[in-house]
Amino acid sequence: MSFAHLVRFGILTLDFKENRNYFDFLRCVVNVASRKSMETFQLSHTPVMLREVLNSLPEGRVERCLDVTTGGAGHLAAILEQKPRWKADAWDRDPDAEARIWKNLSARGLEGRVQFTRKDFAQPPVDPSVLYDFIMADIGVSSFQLDDHARGMSLHSEQKLDFRMDPSSGAPFGVWLAAIEERKLAEIFYRYGEEPKAQNLAKKMKAWGGDSLASAKNFADAVSRALGYNPHESRRHPATRVFQALRIAINDELGQLERLLEWAPGHLAEGGRLLVLSFHSLEDRIVKHRFQTLARDKGGFVLPFTKPLVPSESETESNPRSRSTKLRVIERRSLGI
Repeated sequence: MSFAHLVRFGILTLDFKENRNYFDFLRCVVNVASRKSMETFQLSHTPVMLREVLNSLPEGRVERCLDVTTGGAGHLAAILEQKPRWKADAWDRDPDAEARIWKNLSARGLEGRVQFTRKDFAQPPVDPSVLYDFIMADIGVSSFQLDDHARGMSLHSEQKLDFRMDPSSGAPFGVWLAAIEERKLAEIFYRYGEEPKAQNLAKKMKAWGGDSLASAKNFADAVSRALGYNPHESRRHPATRVFQALRIAINDELGQLERLLEWAPGHLAEGGRLLVLSFHSLEDRIVKHRFQTLARDKGGFVLPFTKPLVPSESETESNPRSRSTKLRVIERRSLGI
């Protein structure tokens, strides 16, 4: 129905101020619908490569596992259902994750077997002696963060731009952008996003302000214009690689991954396994080299799979985001290392 029809039928007037209540009502309806949709998604969301993850579980003697990126507890809930004697530690640095985790676990009657801690995975467990049969990391941004338009991480979000996985940590994006050097910004675009127009984009972005940074959508549109790409002629939004690069840099995702791979193998029990799901070649390369080094130089580690596992064709068709996923596993055979 057009604006003219709404005026004709008396729903709106020509006075904008008198229409505010109507527009406020519509905004509330949209927000509620978006939240309800998000809640439904959280309970029905199928974790990536779930079958392969479950097939990678060890028999286990300690009967305890650790999920360092629990997200919506999709993987963790399925693991606990397959291993009814196991208990779990669940970590996540996203402040919105805890409510999702308990909601999913409670719906399956699993909440009594899980201990949640809000933390990132760069730091090891507080107890240096704790051992796990299984440690899992699902690297990168979660679907919950990408699909929640109430957060400023989505290309289409009308919310204020914010690439932080933990919005309470670090500087807002505008402050971060003002502080970083143009040369460093271009390096981020090229290294983490493989953006060929990195230098030109960095130069333009350093001069932005106001409307360009007002929302994630405005920023994505500004990036598209600066790159000279037509979003209608591309299968992927032109700003996708730039958003990815900024997210990786701002959250120190690769540095966090490297620190995880330093401490996690030492917290595996005998026969325990460390499983990492990565979605970007930079992440997978780090995991691959670390696992190969452990298996070659440390006699107590082996690689159950010589090559990474990848999603099935049916999964990539039903979930296109899974296409780039790589699953790698390393197993600790002996504690005497």
